[in-house]
Amino acid sequence: MSKKEKEVFISGAGNEREDRFAELVAAGLVLADAYAKAGYSGKNIDQPRKHCKTPRIRNAIIYYKKIRAKRVDITDRQILLEQACIAQFSIKDILDPATDKPLAPSEITANAAKAIKKFTTKTITTRSGDEVTEYSYEMHDKQRALAELSRLKEAQKETNSSHKLVIEVKPVITIKEEKDKKE
Repeated sequence: MSKKEKEVFISGAGNEREDRFAELVAAGLVLADAYAKAGYSGKNIDQPRKHCKTPRIRNAIIYYKKIRAKRVDITDRQILLEQACIAQFSIKDILDPATDKPLAPSEITANAAKAIKKFTTKTITTRSGDEVTEYSYEMHDKQRALAELSRLKEAQKETNSSHKLVIEVKPVITIKEEKDKKE
């Protein structure tokens, strides 16, 4: 936040409803919901949007977004990359090409691992007495990730930003090194 933005934000401090509204918008609430939860009432559907355009509110939203980003230590770029990994996921990324069985978690690439919501491990003893470990994975919703990426791209268009939304996911290669046992 620039010095001028900070001055505008601080000079308006004291209006609890404005601060609450800005904090709720920064948290991701829909404008109309944030407007109502902050204690405002009004039947004019454009009022929350007009409210956001005032310098004090706009700067307060930026301020609260920065606080939230620092609190959770996640950047917009990280969110985009996570969503892109989920959207670009293929089931082949977690299957052993030779057996078509799920790979062990340690053998899965970092990008494929981002698409995994949950995994379970089950050890089975075969009739011959051998122990076999089976892995099963629950994946994040690919359609939801695509919708979120689309929404983020549309939001960027609405801000008329000169920056382009570029999503690039580079594959990570896992290399396992086995050492010869010398006796």
